[in-house]
Amino acid sequence: MAAITHSTQQEKQCTLLLNFDQKPNFTKKEIKEILEDQTPNADEERKIEAMKTLLLLHLNGTEDMTALLMSIIRFVLPSTNKILKKLALYYLESVNRKDNVKGGMRGEMLMACSHLRNDLLHPNEYVRGFTLRFLSKVKENELLEPLIQPILENLQHRTSYVRRCAVTTIFSIYSNAENGEELIPDAPELMEEFLKTETEISAMRHAFIMLFHCDQERAVRYLRSNFNTISTQGDIFQLSILNLLKQMCKLYPSEKGTYLKVISSLLESKSSAVVYQCCTTLVSLSTSPISIKYASTHFIKLLQHHPDNSVKLIILERLIELKNKFKNVMQYVVMDLLRTLSTNPEMEIRKKVLQISIDLITTQNVENVLQHLRKELIKSKSETIEYEKLQEQEYRKLLMKTIHCCIKKYPLQTSHFILLFIEFLNDACGVECAILLREMMEIVNVKNVTQSTDILQNNLQNTLQNNTQNRQVNIVKLRQDILQSILKEHFTKISSARVFRIILWMIGDYCNTIPLIRTALNTIKEECKDLLIYNQQPVNLTDLESVDNYGDNESTMSDTRSTTTINTTITKSGSVNTNISTNKNVGSGGTMLRQDGTYVTQFAESQDGNGIGGGMVGGMTGISGGNTYLKTLIEERNFYLASVVANTLCKLTLRLHDLLEEHLSVNNKSNDKKKKEEEEENVVLSNEEEEDEEEISQKEVNRYTAECMNLMISFIRIGLTKPVVVSNSATVSGHHDGKKKHSHGHSSTKNSGFIKMDKDTLERIHLCIKLLSTKNGKLNIENKEVQYIKESTNLENYRIAYLNILKEQLEMEKAEELKQLQRDGGDHVTKLQCDALIHIPQLRGKTYDAFDFEEEDLSRALTNEESSVKNNKSGNGGNKLNRVTQLTGFSDTVYAEAKVVTHQFDILLDVLVVNTTTNQTFQNLTLEMATVGDLKLCERPQTYTLGPLQRQHITANIKVSSTENGIIFGNIVYDTPKGESFCIILNDIHINIMDYIQPAICNDIQFRSMWFEFEWENKIAVRSLTTNVSLLEYLDFLKTITKTNCLTPQSALEGECEFLSANLYAKSTFGEDALANVSIEKLEDGTIEGVVRIRSKTQGIALSLGNVIGDETKKFDEKRLK
Repeated sequence: MAAITHSTQQEKQCTLLLNFDQKPNFTKKEIKEILEDQTPNADEERKIEAMKTLLLLHLNGTEDMTALLMSIIRFVLPSTNKILKKLALYYLESVNRKDNVKGGMRGEMLMACSHLRNDLLHPNEYVRGFTLRFLSKVKENELLEPLIQPILENLQHRTSYVRRCAVTTIFSIYSNAENGEELIPDAPELMEEFLKTETEISAMRHAFIMLFHCDQERAVRYLRSNFNTISTQGDIFQLSILNLLKQMCKLYPSEKGTYLKVISSLLESKSSAVVYQCCTTLVSLSTSPISIKYASTHFIKLLQHHPDNSVKLIILERLIELKNKFKNVMQYVVMDLLRTLSTNPEMEIRKKVLQISIDLITTQNVENVLQHLRKELIKSKSETIEYEKLQEQEYRKLLMKTIHCCIKKYPLQTSHFILLFIEFLNDACGVECAILLREMMEIVNVKNVTQSTDILQNNLQNTLQNNTQNRQVNIVKLRQDILQSILKEHFTKISSARVFRIILWMIGDYCNTIPLIRTALNTIKEECKDLLIYNQQPVNLTDLESVDNYGDNESTMSDTRSTTTINTTITKSGSVNTNISTNKNVGSGGTMLRQDGTYVTQFAESQDGNGIGGGMVGGMTGISGGNTYLKTLIEERNFYLASVVANTLCKLTLRLHDLLEEHLSVNNKSNDKKKKEEEEENVVLSNEEEEDEEEISQKEVNRYTAECMNLMISFIRIGLTKPVVVSNSATVSGHHDGKKKHSHGHSSTKNSGFIKMDKDTLERIHLCIKLLSTKNGKLNIENKEVQYIKESTNLENYRIAYLNILKEQLEMEKAEELKQLQRDGGDHVTKLQCDALIHIPQLRGKTYDAFDFEEEDLSRALTNEESSVKNNKSGNGGNKLNRVTQLTGFSDTVYAEAKVVTHQFDILLDVLVVNTTTNQTFQNLTLEMATVGDLKLCERPQTYTLGPLQRQHITANIKVSSTENGIIFGNIVYDTPKGESFCIILNDIHINIMDYIQPAICNDIQFRSMWFEFEWENKIAVRSLTTNVSLLEYLDFLKTITKTNCLTPQSALEGECEFLSANLYAKSTFGEDALANVSIEKLEDGTIEGVVRIRSKTQGIALSLGNVIGDETKKFDEKRLK
């Protein structure tokens, strides 16, 4: 306790803080003996070590060394060793130089004046420098008065180091010493004269700072007389001048124009620090568009040329603040900002640049922005030697997402740019490019939300009414141009399965003309034609006809089991017949010679001799020498892609049927058509070029139907047979007696890694075959499937559903933007009461700063006013009381309670301490605290004396480094007047992780990528025993307690169902992502149970969120049951 008392007393006059937690090398007695040793053989190194030990013990309060003051003045100060002199001055700085009894300065200190005077006149400039530094820390007039003249003489020393130290000492004496103005009354005049003759920049800076704080009129006079030479001075001197200019503009607004010219001239300085400070000063002094544009331009130049990434991030934060307050002005510099992308390879900087640019896009600059982003895409691909690097791929994806946002924001002005980005489908950003193309198909309808739904429900082909008619015509033409470009130039170059799925969906839903449908069917047919070889292999009957029992029998196929042959034929009348027949021991099929000289085993023949595998029109079954990407992906067991291809083929064929019916109803020429069919009976079906592009015949429709069904059957055979590798000139025969037949080639079957087609994909493809068969009326189906098939054949439902999804996304984005504006303090979106006070910034007077970076940021960090206003919705301070924690009991002699104020990266503890006794005074009362977790106590609270019933507020700052739960514990120690010491243990303060988590939003692609990347997962089982809570209400409860945002669209959660699954997302103030997947169901007894899976990049946030869910769900049940 004595050590604590002594340490606290030392802190009142000491300016040093050194940690010392080791065992000292010398005792107090040994230190005194070593320092007083004046023999010729005395070891100076030993004295230096003893002085260091003395300082460490004294500064840490381990032992009081005030008794050695006389020994140090007598034996150490006169020493010729410079290190000993400096250590002695450190001791004089930290020791209590006042007499506690008499109240004046200690008598021993007067003996040190002669030594200090000699050191001020020492021939060595280093000795003069650290002596002047010591005197700058002294405030006692008795010690300073005899040394004023030597201090002033050092202003004329030949060394700039000594002159600079002399200026600092004079400034300290004049400002901080007792009656300092009386000691050096002419200090401002001396500094003014010193500035006229001084040439060293550092000394000039110190002198100007003193003149600025002590006599601003002289500083302004000097500044006006040297306006022309300021730009040639050093950077540190220019920074001090900027601070003066900023203050003078506030005090003398009539002269602001003159000062702004000086600031503008400093913008051309070679120092980055000066340019940065000039920009911030310029914006704080003026809100004119010219000043804002000038400052933002130089900010961007710094961003482009400065080598330090940390500085660039700070500059970007300033640009974000400028963008939020002066968006109309910042729109003119968006192109300059985008040019910094090529000079900044850091991904975080590029992200921020693109985020700022998106908010600055207008109808005037959107075309230039898109052109620059496209050039950046091409440039990033050509400049990178190792293009497959992950960072470059992420950058290209980010560029494409930015392009997507630009086009989505202004679709009518940027629609002609769409075709330029189709070439990037087979790129690292191919998925983002495909999503962009898909949304552009309906982007105009989404923008016209009030009209598009009715239009689609009535007739999607009709144009918009009145003023939107031309726009609708343009979007229809744009769709055709996009699909034509994809099908004719880029479809064969796509190599990603995900891109294929998106493009195939677009083809199936937006190919609504006969030429487009023909092109699409022929393109897909050409890509998948080599897969028809699998149609020559048998397939199990139960795998096709009894899909519900699929997967019950996992045994492989053999020749003795039943096999199915699906025989699709085109009759002479043009109709399609589809027959399913069952045979046994089908391994003995007929062998026939094909036109290319290869052999094939035929299992089924059509009525006219053209089997499924042998005689398709246009040579679909011919085996090409090279593999296509689509065929390769399907052969690699990508069954999801196979189902998408089948679905697309089905949509195209059904739409072809509808177009044929419309054509026949409009042109009722049945007799002419019959004659035409009789004339064309012997015409080869492959002569497609001779037909009119806008007309279609029944035969052509039937032929496409047969080809599509044939491809779907090949997908099923691939999924139900083991993979087979076939050479270019080989065909694979059926199994016969457990052996393989090889004809003019080699084939081999892989027995390992066999993945069988899943049930969902098989059902989907089976349904597509049924739909095409039902359209021709040749396949009987059960009555219960009729309604489902009718709904599936209504192709307009798909686009209506997609349009509704786009609308929901647009509404979610707008809601999130509104929330973000409210979080950023946007007054224009905040709803106030009619009787609320109106704050007019222009009436605040001279103290108003339109944009003062430093002062605003400092006030926000210290007071946390914004968060307090946001959290305290009721306005009565109730939320603040919820953060008060009682640390001691009411019966304790010292009552303590703490209010926890959470800032962005630290915690402020405001501890109220009350002396509850009526007749005792507590001395040396100290609050001792420690932390558990990623919390760090920044400073130690000082010691206080509390009288009876007196109270004291003690503050403590705690640094937070990560999003984890933490605990703060400690005790209060104090002394009574009788000399007794007491200690009171305090209650623990638990820091809640939820104070640092905020709801956030991201798209499905980002969520899935983070879910796959994050390695920490916490799985929490939840159960609610209450029966009067719906699944949606329970989901809202989970969102509330975890402060997460639901990413699942509201339309997907609506309706009555006993099962619910949703994705939740939140982000911490430290940039950490928290993902959650909720899967809950309602049991028969009405209770709810399920699982919440939490994933994060760090372990702490996953465990902490899991604990929150576990605790709050128990409280939820207890409240409901009561």
